[in-house]
Amino acid sequence: MADRTLDMLFDTVRDLATAVYNLRQEVNAGFQRMQGEFENVNGELAQVKGELTQFKEELEQLKRELAQLKGEFQEMRSELRQMNERLDRIEKRLAKLEGESNHAKIRLFDVERELEEIKRLHL
Repeated sequence: MADRTLDMLFDTVRDLATAVYNLRQEVNAGFQRMQGEFENVNGELAQVKGELTQFKEELEQLKRELAQLKGEFQEMRSELRQMNERLDRIEKRLAKLEGESNHAKIRLFDVERELEEIKRLHL
């Protein structure tokens, strides 16, 4: 009976050793799968990091271009303001010349009328 108990004990130990071995195999396989997934995720993370770096560089470039455009816009705005001031001065000069032209036309008309009057009186 002791032999039988001892055989049962050895069988149980062998079954436990087999179960531990199988469990260890499953754990190792799971670890390898997780390590593969970790490497995949790590690769994707590196790719996203590279894309983020590229995006940051593009954003900085856009910021520089925007600053340049803003400067050019301010310059154009200033030039437009100066042109408007020049146009205002030209309009004032034209209005003055138009007034002088109208005055000259009236004087010419008066002179022509006086000349006609003088001619009529001398004839």
